[in-house]
Amino acid sequence: MKNTIYYFSGTGNSLYLSKKLAERLKDFEVKSIKNAVQNNDYVCNCEKIGIIFPVYCLGIPEIVERFIENIHIENNPYIFCIANYGGEYGGAYFQLSELLNKKGKILSANFGIKMPDNYVVLLNSPKKHNIEKILDNADIMIEKVAKSIDASENNNFGMQLFKKIGYKVIYPFWKRNLSKFDKSFKVSKNCNLCGTCKLVCPVRNIDIKDGHIIWKHGCQDCMACIQICNKKAISRWLSKYNRQYFNPRISTAEYMRGDIK
Repeated sequence: MKNTIYYFSGTGNSLYLSKKLAERLKDFEVKSIKNAVQNNDYVCNCEKIGIIFPVYCLGIPEIVERFIENIHIENNPYIFCIANYGGEYGGAYFQLSELLNKKGKILSANFGIKMPDNYVVLLNSPKKHNIEKILDNADIMIEKVAKSIDASENNNFGMQLFKKIGYKVIYPFWKRNLSKFDKSFKVSKNCNLCGTCKLVCPVRNIDIKDGHIIWKHGCQDCMACIQICNKKAISRWLSKYNRQYFNPRISTAEYMRGDIK
C-alpha cells in the first residue's frame, strides 16, 4: 500500500516540497490536487497521507478546501500537512483540521515552511540570491519534517488569538471575492497568444477566443498565468512593476505533469 502526498501549487513551491519530501520518505507517491479534482480521483486508502499547499490570505486555497470536502479517506491514517507561506500561516492548520474533523478524521501533524513569496499583485518577489537562501533553508526544514513523519509524531499546533482573528476576518472576504479577481487581469500587446497561460491554469479558467485571452471567473488567485508568461504580458494590480517568480528548482514540464510516481 503506497502512502500519498497530495499537493496544490501555482508557481512550483508546493510541488518542490512534495518532491523533496517524497525523495526522503519511503513508499510515497505524489499526486496533484489539480489532477485529482479534474479526474474525480477522490478515494484514498493509505497508511499515511500528506497535504501540501500554499497559504492564501491566511487560509487554504479554495481548490484544496473543495478537494478535502470530497475526498473519501478509508480507515484512520496518519494525516499531516505542510503549509508553505511567504508571510504567515494564519489559520490554515485550523481550517484543514476542521474540514477533516467533519469527515471523522484527525490532522495528526502540521508543519510550516517559509518559501519565496509569489503574490506579486501586491508585493515584489525576492531577488535571486534570496530565493536560493530561502530554498536552501526549506531543504533543511524538509529533512526535519521527514524525520517527524517517519516516526508518525503528533504535533498539532494550536492557533494564536491574533492569527485566528485575522483568519476569521480576512479569509472570508478573500473567498467571497475570489470569482471577481480575474476581472482585473490585463493583457498587454506583448502577448503572442502562445497559450501557455491556458495550459498552466490549474482550474482551466482561461480560454483563447478570437485572438483574446479570456478568464472565466473561476480564478484561484494562484498567480500561475502571471508568473509563467515568458512575455510578461499578463498583469494584475502591481504585478507589472514586480519580478516574476516560479520555483527555479522545478521545470515547467514537471509542473505540467503534476503527479510523481
